[in-house]
Amino acid sequence: MPEAIDPESPGSSTHFRRGDWEVVRVEQYAPIGTAEFDLVVLCYCRYAPIESPLFPIRRGKGSSQLQEVYS
Repeated sequence: MPEAIDPESPGSSTHFRRGDWEVVRVEQYAPIGTAEFDLVVLCYCRYAPIESPLFPIRRGKGSSQLQEVYS
């Protein structure tokens, strides 16, 4: 969407909206003993289109600014 492109940061996300997919079921499985992960999770989703406007993303402080606060 052209109106969501920020010329100061092209290619990055500048806006968000609620999505058209909703989770309808979640299944969890324990991994096999040799696996490199703790849990396998399957999410089953349903497409449920909605009208949702775009909202600008409020940017937080960068990591260097956060470090200044905690120094």
